[in-house]
Amino acid sequence: MLHDLWQHFDLCKRRYRKSDAVSTPLVERPLLQSRGCAKEIAAWHSVVETLAKRFYVSGSVQGVGFRFFAERAAARLGLAGYVKNLFDGRVEVYAIGSAGQLDALQSELRRGPRMASVDHVAESDAEILSRFARSFTIERDC
Repeated sequence: MLHDLWQHFDLCKRRYRKSDAVSTPLVERPLLQSRGCAKEIAAWHSVVETLAKRFYVSGSVQGVGFRFFAERAAARLGLAGYVKNLFDGRVEVYAIGSAGQLDALQSELRRGPRMASVDHVAESDAEILSRFARSFTIERDC
């Protein structure tokens, strides 16, 4: 189904050249979309479910740049949420994204930055908090 939706989405686009005299790369531009295309694109977006998870990372993870590492990894993966240090020595990562994005983040968190030593990454489902849904930030320590 997803493949069919993607093909229909491609049919709703066209390629054009700015000038045939000058060699320019092909640029994709969406056509004015008919109602059918808009419905298909909306259906494609609804196939990808947005989830929220909390990861609690334990080990030697404070004072080694772990929050900055997590922020860069989340930005690279296109996730929203936050990361912060906890008083008990762990780091909490709250992330919003697709299941694939969250799995990739968990894998990155298990690896950690060069100076960190990750012992365990606990994962729990969370509700989507709208105030963290737009970007990924480093929160102040608790």
